[in-house]
Amino acid sequence: MSLKTKVLLVFCAVFALLALIFFAVSHVIAGNIAGKLENESIRENVERALQALEREIAALDK
Repeated sequence: MSLKTKVLLVFCAVFALLALIFFAVSHVIAGNIAGKLENESIRENVERALQALEREIAALDK
């Protein structure tokens, strides 16, 4: 195997390894961000539901 082929194989292996590391890190970061956004959305929806129930209770009290 020539030196040119070996260098090319090492370069491809390093590139593939860096791509996998980048994918893993970005997947973890995106997952954390998505989880936080989902929790925030759920919290807002629960607050809206509680406010609606409070309005209904107030209307029934009248």
